[in-house]
Amino acid sequence: MQIGLLSSLNGRKELVGEIKGWENVNRKKRSYMQSQVYGGHARTYVLDYLKTQFSEKTVEKMPIISTINLCKRIVDKQASIYTSDPTRSFSNLTDDQQDAIEKWYSENKVNSYFSKANKAFKNQEQTFVMLAPDQSGKLKIRVLKPHNLDAIPSDIDPEIADAYMINAFDKSLANRTTINNENIADSDDYKAQLEKYVTWTKEVNFIFNGKGEVVSEVFSNPIGEIPLIDVSTVKEFEFFVEYCNSIADFNVQFLSGLSDLAQVVKMQGWSVGYLVATENTMPEVLFVGPNMVLKLKVDPNTNHEPNFGYASPNADIEGSMKYLESVLAAFLSSRGLDAATVSTQLSSTKFSSGIERLLAMIEMFEASKEDIDLFKCVENQFFNLFKKWNNVYFGTTQKILDFIIPEESQVEVTYQAPVMAMTQTEKTDNIIKRKEAGLMSRVEAIAEDRGISKEQAEYIAEEIDSEDMTSLKPMQNLDPNVENNSTIDNLDSENSAD
Repeated sequence: MQIGLLSSLNGRKELVGEIKGWENVNRKKRSYMQSQVYGGHARTYVLDYLKTQFSEKTVEKMPIISTINLCKRIVDKQASIYTSDPTRSFSNLTDDQQDAIEKWYSENKVNSYFSKANKAFKNQEQTFVMLAPDQSGKLKIRVLKPHNLDAIPSDIDPEIADAYMINAFDKSLANRTTINNENIADSDDYKAQLEKYVTWTKEVNFIFNGKGEVVSEVFSNPIGEIPLIDVSTVKEFEFFVEYCNSIADFNVQFLSGLSDLAQVVKMQGWSVGYLVATENTMPEVLFVGPNMVLKLKVDPNTNHEPNFGYASPNADIEGSMKYLESVLAAFLSSRGLDAATVSTQLSSTKFSSGIERLLAMIEMFEASKEDIDLFKCVENQFFNLFKKWNNVYFGTTQKILDFIIPEESQVEVTYQAPVMAMTQTEKTDNIIKRKEAGLMSRVEAIAEDRGISKEQAEYIAEEIDSEDMTSLKPMQNLDPNVENNSTIDNLDSENSAD
């Protein structure tokens, strides 16, 4: 695709033909499938996969397990950098200006959108964040998947887009196993007129339909930059990332295996009756039931006695389940995750100490370093887009902030690192050891243990000393006739008298 094609009707028709071409539609089908499986809509794909293994009639009678969403569990586990809100520092701004920007970020749920983008990236290895005005002129954030748009790659660097065309994916193409370019290109005019391609370049923004006709005003792009951020890492000299063997693929395969095993379990409850007998003793009609007695004839001329019974399958269900568990564990290991991330047992991961929990968190944090570097760049690009839209709209009825953001201002994002969570026992043991080693005083130990000030700790220390002195003071004689003598003195006197 070339960006020059956007300037003419025939060029736009050619672009529509390429958008509906076999290769591009297949790309969108894969992206749509990954998005659907993450969203919990795996049943259609499980059925399709099973039909490649069994006949269609067999699949129709199988119990289908499609409600277990491993994809979402694994993706959400890996997309961890926005679990806690990051800290943003803006340079070359006053405190009031920084507060105003942080307020806009909060009101427009920027962290939620970035969390969504993080999950979409982990699921599909590529997603897009868009920051542009909506029809009312309000600045709006969108997270787009690869099937939501098409791109015209740069002639110089095909990994960069010169233009984006945002459009709704035709879901009727999602379930087609074969695609005929000619048939698609010859779709009726009515449907083509309904298709909309919202186009953005650095210079202009307009909409054209499936017939290549421009159906909106051609607006100049006021910020001189395409308001979309490509969230991806390594590419192979092409714009869209081809993500094969994804988490969604494994989810479909695993659910198909569970469905197959469910069919085996189902068949375990069925038995087939059999009767072995000579021809002259074989009954023509045989009724079997809980309130019936089966009477079989014996041929006196033969040594063969009739044999009636039931044959039932004896599949190794436990072995099959262990096989599926080993496959799951291998896949999780290949993703750098603990096998306990997804469990087929009625148990959960328990940490014996805060240190063990911290180590588990650090392992996940280390695994997210690549994501952190990527999203720091995304955050910078997002702030630059926000800065340009704000400055363009300043002084108009659609202004965003009450001031112009300086061009030299930048954002620095700090993501939350794991924090040690000690148990109370560990905390107490740690304080005792430090006090015994002479690293802290008794008052400091009380203050740290109870989370109070030094003055409060001194008061509590005095109270403890007072109670200790009271407990050590000898008990007085309860006899009112004996004055000023302790119990011990009385005992001594008695012992002397004896």
